[in-house]
Amino acid sequence: AFFNKIIEFMDADYNLDLKRVYLSGMSNGGFMTFYAAEQMQDKLAAIAPIAGLMSSNIYNGYTIDHPIPLCYMHGTADSIVKMNSGITLNQVINLWIDINGCDHAGTQEELPDINTTDNATVTLFRYYGSSPNSEIRYYRINGGGHSVPGIEPGSTFDINAYEEIWKFFKRFKID
Repeated sequence: AFFNKIIEFMDADYNLDLKRVYLSGMSNGGFMTFYAAEQMQDKLAAIAPIAGLMSSNIYNGYTIDHPIPLCYMHGTADSIVKMNSGITLNQVINLWIDINGCDHAGTQEELPDINTTDNATVTLFRYYGSSPNSEIRYYRINGGGHSVPGIEPGSTFDINAYEEIWKFFKRFKID
């Protein structure tokens, strides 16, 4: 309800393009992004959680009726939201691969280690399905902690999360 009110308010004051509403959040905001995607699936053109997974009460029975583009980032050394406890990162990514009808094989690319002093690198996993809106990008921050890549210490400075997310978002709109 809160996000719907924000969208209504912003649209009334700023005449939004309602086919280009995106949602992103970090940590608890990442958990919130996954939750809101299910609740607002007809209003969101794409989502980008950072270092937030799904709690079991959200994961169990999670349903989305159509592909929603997903850009996701998480550090392998995150000690706050651990990748392999509770509902794991692999479970969440596999759920979204299924929701978006993507090929589970995907592709993997090691991104350039531009900043060699941050003790972190980035592996980009891409998954595609038959729909243009099925794309999933998962940026695994190897050695990265619980922080926003390129913005906060403790992560990588090989990418800037906000720039990567915006490049991803701006390609999508609701049909």
